Amino acid sequence: MKPIFLAIAPLLVFANLAIADQTSLAKPPIYNESADARSDVAKAVEKAVRENKRVLLQIGGNWCPWCHKLHELFASDKAIAHELLYEYEVVNVDIAHGEKNRDLLAGYGITAKGYPYLAVIGADNKLVTQQETGALEDGPKHDPKKVLDFLIKWQAPALDAKQVLSKALSQAGGEGKRVLIRFGAPWCGWCHKLDDVLYQPAVDDAIKTELVSIKIDVDRMTNGKEVQTRYQTSGGIPWYAVLDDKGKVLSTSDLSPGKNIGFPTEPAELDHVLKMLTDAHTRMTTEQINTVKEAFTKAAVAVNQARH
Repeated sequence: MKPIFLAIAPLLVFANLAIADQTSLAKPPIYNESADARSDVAKAVEKAVRENKRVLLQIGGNWCPWCHKLHELFASDKAIAHELLYEYEVVNVDIAHGEKNRDLLAGYGITAKGYPYLAVIGADNKLVTQQETGALEDGPKHDPKKVLDFLIKWQAPALDAKQVLSKALSQAGGEGKRVLIRFGAPWCGWCHKLDDVLYQPAVDDAIKTELVSIKIDVDRMTNGKEVQTRYQTSGGIPWYAVLDDKGKVLSTSDLSPGKNIGFPTEPAELDHVLKMLTDAHTRMTTEQINTVKEAFTKAAVAVNQARH
């Protein structure tokens, strides 16, 4: 009987693997198999730099049952989902069955062998740490506490809002500029819409000719709410203001007392924001002013169309 068992055992292993593979394939894909992972990671690092976050690579494939389990945990566990939203840009890197995106991973020194596999990339675009996820498992699932502890341990150190503001004011004084300060938070959709406009390369270049632009994350930065209380004069975020190099408020996103524009969508709001960003300009060209105006106008049109 023993030889028969030895002959059957490999067949049982392959059968179990096939069942697991089919089970994974029956679920919605979590990895975009046609994605340009290198480009996705580069964009994530660029955003992480701006937001003082880190990039989390979730490496695996749609065939992998444990990859689906980890992905589902990321979405369903409130504490983990919050941590990912606040501290990481997540990129799912498709490894296919082990042969795909190898050059990308090797470039970071990532030595993934089992999946899912996690890697954390810093703002300097270098590997911070990597983790095989077997150590994060608890029986037939991942242990939420172990996963959360890993994410918290490797998140970027918090910035101090007072220091960020002080540095910006000092830079503005040395360059003869003003400071654009805005307040936001990771959960704020309108803050992200404003970021999307301000971070457009042509808009960013135009604004930098006149303003030192900073974002104060009121939830993530140390002393963020204290700086917000010092300046903000109406409710809601995003709220923003232009300061001189001494910290004196020159203009704000309040269209009228107590009425914060937030993200501008109406003609009067767009005019107000454009005036804030270009008032008393000495370096910004007419072409750059038009670029800023066009970017905000297009974004406002898109928002208004989505409402109807």
